[in-house]
Amino acid sequence: MWWVWGAAALLLVAGYLWWLSSRVRRLHDRAEAAAAALDGKLARRAAASAVLAEQLSEACPQVAAGLHAVARAALNASRNEREAAENDLTRALRELPSLAPEHVLRASEWPDVVTASRRVALARQVHTDVALDAPREGRPSSRINWLLRQLKGVPDDLRIEVRFAGVRETTSELLRDAREYPQRLLSASDSKREPRVFTVTLTRPLGLKRGKGRGSFVHDTRVQAFDFYREVVQTLRAWQPKAPKLRDADAEVEVPRVEEGAIVPTPMS
Repeated sequence: MWWVWGAAALLLVAGYLWWLSSRVRRLHDRAEAAAAALDGKLARRAAASAVLAEQLSEACPQVAAGLHAVARAALNASRNEREAAENDLTRALRELPSLAPEHVLRASEWPDVVTASRRVALARQVHTDVALDAPREGRPSSRINWLLRQLKGVPDDLRIEVRFAGVRETTSELLRDAREYPQRLLSASDSKREPRVFTVTLTRPLGLKRGKGRGSFVHDTRVQAFDFYREVVQTLRAWQPKAPKLRDADAEVEVPRVEEGAIVPTPMS
């Protein structure tokens, strides 16, 4: 029989390794997809900045020449030079409105540059979240306060999202605002609608460096995951319904009187 137990153990180990490898593969695919999305948004921002530089070439040639240089550098940068080139473009775009405000703000390409920059900022973020079922009893405001009481001492920049029963509507607030105005997390269409699921999310900048050192995607994502678990997940407790209350043990129980000599039926076993 020992070979049966040995085969079962091997199957369990093989199943665990397959499960672990599939999770690592999915994480790798998600990381590659996030990096590809970020590269695409960075390229669109650099291209829009180059077009903006051409539009500004007649009105302010010096400003346009500097912007065009950093935009082309970002487009043509190698992997090792990409981070520095994108940082240079970010600084140039941040300073641009103050250098020639009357020309920059009127340029037709400026709104596209602003939109592309915002999308880059969003793509450079990593979101780590945890979902928690809301209590099944109590008023909606009491259920939200139940969550907020568990989040004492955690970062104020956490985002709280609330999903409600029977509708697609959600509400969302930063924790610092939810603590001051918890009513904002109630349903906007019906304040009595029951919350069903709370999602707590931590957002941090995406590491852009290659490799596994500080500032890299691998290092920063790993640190964020552990910090989120340590500071947030460990403080949360799932809701448990209250135990049913028994009647007062001291209450008198009325016992029927039996007359002397009466026959009392005995239950059959």
